Amino acid sequence: MRLTGGRASTSLIAPNRPLSSGWAAAVIIGALLLVLALDAVTGEAPVQHLYYLPIVFASVRFGRRGGLTAAIIAIAFYHLSHPR
Repeated sequence: MRLTGGRASTSLIAPNRPLSSGWAAAVIIGALLLVLALDAVTGEAPVQHLYYLPIVFASVRFGRRGGLTAAIIAIAFYHLSHPR
């Protein structure tokens, strides 16, 4: 039985194609808007933690500047859904 070596078949594995910058930005904005809608409807604390997901994705995809931008937008959206 041979466990290593040789060429592996990749016919069932999806190719590693990262999202383009435009698509990644659209996913981040869409995720932030979705969390805003859920937060406005429910007002529950666990939903508010979902803002972290697009921030982390933006940080990984666009670096410090992208993460900071997403965080600022998330803060604004949080305050929009929780007016005093």
